Amino acid sequence: MLFTVVRIVYAAFWILVVLAPLVFTKAIPEQTVPAARAFWSAVEATGFMIPLLGASYALGGLFTLFRRTAPLGLVVLSPPMAIIVLFNALLVRSASAWVVLAPVHALLLWHFRADLAPLWSGGTNRRAVAGVDAAGGRP
Repeated sequence: MLFTVVRIVYAAFWILVVLAPLVFTKAIPEQTVPAARAFWSAVEATGFMIPLLGASYALGGLFTLFRRTAPLGLVVLSPPMAIIVLFNALLVRSASAWVVLAPVHALLLWHFRADLAPLWSGGTNRRAVAGVDAAGGRP
């Protein structure tokens, strides 16, 4: 039950991050550190990174909202999460909200480790296969 609440709140956060620019004019704060400002200016100058990040946040949040697709959502959100944490730690040099979000992300990845294991083990998900076999089907 606790993991369900954490998962839903975490998913809602990412969905709200995407919706924030539609509601607030200054949803993306100005960077005050020169290195962070240069990096963010380069990201904005590409013309595709902001929409790509927004799509990752939206899809990752939507996938994470539902138990069945939560592992996929966490996989989609992992690269942006790594970039956000490294950006704040190395360029901005501040401990913002991401200090809370990164451990929550790691906790959810750990919770869904059995569902994610086939990604690196090359095997099948035994729970899913057992369910198919019990129903009389083939994996």
